[in-house]
Amino acid sequence: MNVGAGQGDKARRSCFEGCIISAITAAILIAIVVPLSPYLTILFTHEQDVLDIANKSLHIYTYSVVGFGICMVEQGAFIGLGRTGIPLIMSILRIWLLRYVFILATEHVLGFYSVFWGNLFSNYMTAIITTILIMRIKWVSTISHNYIKNDNSIKEPAIRKYQQTHSS
Repeated sequence: MNVGAGQGDKARRSCFEGCIISAITAAILIAIVVPLSPYLTILFTHEQDVLDIANKSLHIYTYSVVGFGICMVEQGAFIGLGRTGIPLIMSILRIWLLRYVFILATEHVLGFYSVFWGNLFSNYMTAIITTILIMRIKWVSTISHNYIKNDNSIKEPAIRKYQQTHSS
């Protein structure tokens, strides 16, 4: 809404405040889940070897939510700016490229834990990349540049197309 109202600076500030709130929320979640993980995992199994793996994996995975949250806030900002290609590329990068390459590169050392460390790595790397991109982008909607011509800007292209196809 701020971008559409020509308040790019306010939108930018809101994005960064959203990132801070997301990081604080994630830190609170980490502070709750990590100490409680033995009590949470036992709800699903009582096999000690599975519990040992699950607890360690949950600790690794839980720390990745900070990067994930920041990345999601910034992707929402890109979508609001009408730049939907960037979140698409960042999602592919986060889920497939960075994570997969990390797993392949570290599996021989970390074993199956490379999957959880890969998640942590890809979330933080994507958060860093999206933060760099969001800091360098102009906070002007690409949508408004395509349609704002007059008060009926959204209706105008549809009306013209209808008139062109239905004129005698």
